[in-house]
Amino acid sequence: MRVGPASLRAGSIASYIHGFHNTTRLHSALGCLSPNDHAKKLKHAA
Repeated sequence: MRVGPASLRAGSIASYIHGFHNTTRLHSALGCLSPNDHAKKLKHAA
C-alpha cells in the first residue's frame, strides 16, 4: 500500500529518524549514547 508521493514518504521517514529514533536509540560504537547525545558531546568538545 502506497501512501502519497515518494517525497512525502521520505520526509516522514526522515522526520521519524531525527525526531524520535535518534533521541532514544543507544549505539555501542558511540559509547552507549544516542546519536543526538553523541552529536551534542562532539559539538561541546569543539
